Amino acid sequence: MRFLPRCWTRQRRRQLGSCAGLSLMETVVSTAVFSVLGGGVFSVMMDSDGMFKSCIRSTTARKRAVSSFEVLKREVEQARLSTLTIDSVTDVNGDILTIQLPMGLAGTDVQWGAPDPNNPGAALNGGSIRFQVQPQGQRNLFQLTRQVLDVGGNPVGPVQILTRDVDAPGARGKGFQVVQNPSMPSLTTVELRLRVGAQDAGAGQDGEDVVKRLVTPIRIHTQ
Repeated sequence: MRFLPRCWTRQRRRQLGSCAGLSLMETVVSTAVFSVLGGGVFSVMMDSDGMFKSCIRSTTARKRAVSSFEVLKREVEQARLSTLTIDSVTDVNGDILTIQLPMGLAGTDVQWGAPDPNNPGAALNGGSIRFQVQPQGQRNLFQLTRQVLDVGGNPVGPVQILTRDVDAPGARGKGFQVVQNPSMPSLTTVELRLRVGAQDAGAGQDGEDVVKRLVTPIRIHTQ
């Protein structure tokens, strides 16, 4: 039977002991450190994701507001100032703006009215165009609509939706407001406030709604 030297045996034991792994205390400390680091990384990722989705909602709201203003601004600039009416009393959810557009000449006189939605290229002499908000049916929001009226004020053709998600009235006033400058009636200021939520922008259900306010002064050139 062969015996190993006692010094060699002790050395071998020390080598084997060094490969035995982490102690309980070392394991606890390592787990705590990785938990803190992992939580920090997760928090940063969540914050970045929230900022990204908020940016999407803000961009969506602005695009909708600018797009709807293009139609409204183009027609109001051509409107007849003497027949332009702003009703801020009838509907508590938003102002009602009614205008007439030049439809052609009869001799030297301008014929005022609105384009006939049922007959492209034809005119409704004496007609008008009405802009107002209507209930959207969800989230207490509204949609800005455009409706052609005949000379008797009756709707003609379908209602055109210019934009959705118009904000409900609140501390900031109505979501659609039209103000005529008393000292300069030809200058009309239109304010449109949209509220876009996470689900409306396709960015998931989380996060705060984004409110985008767009104010545009419009100068009317025709009396």
